[in-house]
Amino acid sequence: MKKRSGLAIILTAVMLLTAACGNSGATYREKSADVTAAEPMAAAGATNGIYMEEAAATADYEMMDEADGGSTGSSSPDIPATQATNRKLIRNISMEVETREFEALVEKVSQRTAFFGGYTEYSSTYNGSNYSGGRVRTSTMTLRIPADKMDEFLSEVAEVSNVVRRDENVSDVTLNYVDMESHKNALKAQEKRLIEMMDKAETIEDLITLESRLGDIRYQIESMESQLRTYDNQVDYATLRLSITEVEELTPVEEKSDWENMSEGFFRSIKNIGENIKNFFVNLVIDLPYIVLDLIKIVVVLLIVRFIAHKIFGKHLTKRVIGSIRKKFVKAETVKSENDTVEKKETETKKTETKESKKENDK
Repeated sequence: MKKRSGLAIILTAVMLLTAACGNSGATYREKSADVTAAEPMAAAGATNGIYMEEAAATADYEMMDEADGGSTGSSSPDIPATQATNRKLIRNISMEVETREFEALVEKVSQRTAFFGGYTEYSSTYNGSNYSGGRVRTSTMTLRIPADKMDEFLSEVAEVSNVVRRDENVSDVTLNYVDMESHKNALKAQEKRLIEMMDKAETIEDLITLESRLGDIRYQIESMESQLRTYDNQVDYATLRLSITEVEELTPVEEKSDWENMSEGFFRSIKNIGENIKNFFVNLVIDLPYIVLDLIKIVVVLLIVRFIAHKIFGKHLTKRVIGSIRKKFVKAETVKSENDTVEKKETETKKTETKESKKENDK
C-alpha cells in the first residue's frame, strides 16, 4: 500500500509538470484520460472508482434537474399552483408630473419614499437659468418602493401634482427564477456528493481532481445565488422614474371650447407682452454698467482724437478745420435742398403743362 501511494505521488508530480508545459487549455475530460492512461494498473483501479462515483453524482444531478422541470436551457410551460399564487413580477413605472409648488413636492416625495420603506436610487435637480428664458426648475428621480406599497405611493403623488404622462411595464420572471433555483439545488446536491468522495479519496491526484471539480460547481452556485438575489430585489422593490417640472399654469386635463381657448390665448398674449416689457427693463438695469462703460470708452476715444488733432494742427487750426467741415456739410445740405426744391418745381410745372395740354386736346 505504501509503495503504491509513493508511486502515485511521484506519477502525480510528473503529470502536473507535464500538464504545465503542455496545453493549458485541455478540458477536464482530456486531463482525466491522460491521468488514467499514465497511472499503473493498481492506481488506475482506485481512480476509476472515484470517477464512477462522480459519474453517479452527475446522474443524480441530471435526475434532480429533470424532476425539477428540466435544465436552465428549457423552461417548463406549466407552473404549479403554489407558484402561480406567488409569481415573480418586476414592475417598472415612468411618470411625468408638474406642479406650482416645486420645493414642497420634492420634499414630500422624499419623505413618503422613506415612510414606505423605499430609497432613492438616483436624483438630479435643475434650478433653471436666466439665459434659458426663464427659471424653470425640474427634478428627475429614480425611486425604489416596496412592490406592495407602490400603488398607494402613486396615488399620493397624483393627489399633490398634475400627472402629465405615465408608462408602466411588468416583466414575469417566474419561470427563469424557478429553473435557476432548481439548478442551484441540483448543484448543491452534487457539491455534497463531491465532498463525500473527497473523504474517500486515497491519492493526491484524486483530491486535486475533485477539488477542481468542486471549485467549478461552487462558482456556478455563487453566480446563481447572485442572480437570484438580483431577482429578489427587483421583485420586492418596484422601480419608479419620476420627472417633476415646475410650471405657472397646470396642463388642463379636459378639452375646452373655442371661446375659452381664444380668451385664454388673448390673456396669455397680454401676459407675455407684459413679461417681455418687464424682462426688457430688467435686462436694461442688469446691462446698465456695461452701457455706461461703453459710453465712457467712446468719450475717451473722442478726447484722445481731439487732443492729437490739437497737437498736430493747433487749437485754432483745428477749430477752423472743424468749422470748414461743418460749413461744407451745411452747404452741401443747402445745395441738396435747393436742388430738391428746383426738381419739385420742375415736376409741378410739367404736371401743369400736361394737364393744360390734355384740356386743349379734349376741346
